Amino acid sequence: MWSHTVLFSRKNRISPQSRAEAAVTGEYSHTLLWIGPDAHPLAARLAGSGYAVHAEASAFRGFLALQAGLRPGAILCMRRLPDSSAYELLERVRSLPDGSGIPFFAVADTWTREDKRKALAAGADDILSPASEAQAFGVRLRFLQQHRSAWALPAPPSAQAREVPAGKRLFDLAAAGLGLLLASPLLLAAAALVRLHSPGPVLEVSKRVGRGYQIFDFYKLRTRRPGPEGGASPIGRWLQRSSLDDLPQLLNVLKGDMSIVGNRPLALREAEQLTTDQWSARFLAPAGITGPWQIARRRQPGLTKEDRRRLEVAYAREAGPGTDLRLLWETICVLFKLPAASGR
Repeated sequence: MWSHTVLFSRKNRISPQSRAEAAVTGEYSHTLLWIGPDAHPLAARLAGSGYAVHAEASAFRGFLALQAGLRPGAILCMRRLPDSSAYELLERVRSLPDGSGIPFFAVADTWTREDKRKALAAGADDILSPASEAQAFGVRLRFLQQHRSAWALPAPPSAQAREVPAGKRLFDLAAAGLGLLLASPLLLAAAALVRLHSPGPVLEVSKRVGRGYQIFDFYKLRTRRPGPEGGASPIGRWLQRSSLDDLPQLLNVLKGDMSIVGNRPLALREAEQLTTDQWSARFLAPAGITGPWQIARRRQPGLTKEDRRRLEVAYAREAGPGTDLRLLWETICVLFKLPAASGR
């Protein structure tokens, strides 16, 4: 059904020379270690998407492969195995000298809320099911590897976040360049107010997560007083209400970190919580200055975080020129309180 990559067996142990070569070439870092039935649909889907899959039928065999020198980009293990459980294997993997850096995914045909809680409490990085998509798996695996400095596993083309269309990128460059030119007097005046009101840098720079779980420096005008307990200053609150604190994000757009229209750029801690199948698709779209979440926050403040996340997943799956133009118009309507926004 799918390519079975044999890197370890009783008759074919990995030699020290092979391990040395692998360390140089990165051969094994491009491999997923699958522990479970060969014919599982998820394993077949990942193999068909371009991953090299090393399969072992039991926890014992999988652990022996690791001891023999296999260093996969991730371990995918069925929750229940003939000789053990995924969590018992996970404990042994983490005991290896370099085992703490390997992303570990628990796999089961069905997951209850309590099952998910137990898996994450046991230390699994995430959970998967037969319906998990290779593309969503690729972007969340990349984030885990970058954030935890694990072995690099470049996702195959079918599992990568889609590229920003050329037309959208050209629009972003033109709009951001023109916006900075026209808004520069206002931006300089706001920066002067920030500096005059309290000492410290004019810009706040924080780490955010955008398309494909890529981490970037996110720019905003400083709205808080300096110091660990500094709250929003009066000028900062005004900048937030008017959204003028977001103007430096035009620099992020010019750099390619963000788009004019897209999903909300997330802090690292929040992004870590959105790696499940339900939410990871939102990272297929670029981060944006405005988008469905930003509009919903102003227009329907009673929406839950889950509702807003659903809007972002829908945008990532359906984004196009028509959707972006509609969201730009809705943004104008919301900012200037025009009837078209309140009528939706």
